[in-house]
Amino acid sequence: DAVKCECARLAERHILSAGQAAAIDAEKIAAFFQSALYLDAVRSGKLRREFKFSVLAPAARFYPGTEGLAEEQVLLQGVIDCLIEREDGFVVVDFKTDRVSSATAADRAASYRPQLDAYAYAVEQIFSKPVTGRVIYFFHTKQCIPLP
Repeated sequence: DAVKCECARLAERHILSAGQAAAIDAEKIAAFFQSALYLDAVRSGKLRREFKFSVLAPAARFYPGTEGLAEEQVLLQGVIDCLIEREDGFVVVDFKTDRVSSATAADRAASYRPQLDAYAYAVEQIFSKPVTGRVIYFFHTKQCIPLP
C-alpha cells in the first residue's frame, strides 16, 4: 500500500504522469524493499542513490585495440543507481526492468558486466577505495544477481 500511495503522490505532483503511475507494479517494488540486498544497504548506513560521476579513463581499458595509444583517454560519465559503502569498499548496484525469466537472468546480468566494470572503475578513482561487489537487481523476477 505504501508503494501505491507514493505512486499516487508522485502523479499528484506531476513527477509521474497518471499513465506512468498506473504502469508501476507495486508488488515488484515492495519485493525489493523486503530483499536481502535492500536490508543490507540500509544496515550499511552509507548509501548513495543516483550517484552521478565523470572521470577520465585510459582508452585502452575500455576499447580493445587502442593499446598503442597509451596517452589517449576517454570520458566516462554515468549515473549509478545505488552505491553501498561498507568498511572494506563499495558495492555497485544497478536496477534493471528487463523482461527476463529466472532461467535467463544470470546470462542477461553477465551482459551488463562492462557497464558495471566502468562504474567500478569510476568509483575507485573518485573514492580511492575498492569496489568489492557488483550486483544487478531485476525487478521482473525479483532477483539479485551478483557479478563475479
